Amino acid sequence: MKKTVLILMFCWYGHAFGQAANEDLAVIQTVFGKEKKAVVEQYMQLDNSQATAFWQLYGAYESNRRELSRERLVILNDYAKAYDQLDDKTATSLAERTITNDMAYDKFHKRYFKKFSKIIGGKNAAKFFQLELYFQNAIRSSILDEIPFIDELEKSKKSTRS
Repeated sequence: MKKTVLILMFCWYGHAFGQAANEDLAVIQTVFGKEKKAVVEQYMQLDNSQATAFWQLYGAYESNRRELSRERLVILNDYAKAYDQLDDKTATSLAERTITNDMAYDKFHKRYFKKFSKIIGGKNAAKFFQLELYFQNAIRSSILDEIPFIDELEKSKKSTRS
């Protein structure tokens, strides 16, 4: 059953690369019942002098963040495709690509934290990134809950045969 869910999920993700923002939005709407921008706006409560510059930078931030999200989805899709025949070389490649993607996210956050700090101050920038990391962790947790660990399905098959 779990393998069927995995296959269906990754088939769906395979078609969703252009829709990464929609997937993120769906998780955020599930958690908060609102669109992400509305949650950010309500949480940040910026004055008019900061809001215009913030939303301009936020648009660029989201566009670039979606690219990193798409890269992560490609890695997950490759994992799903290789799951049944996962060997050391493929597992190593997937792990290294995931680590590289994580590092790219860290550099991305650092770069944008500096940009946001310049226009809304350090405290508000930290406030925004606290919320943003909460979103990203909720999305990541939602996805990871559906992905089996390496060899998990094989162990599951063996235990049901016994």
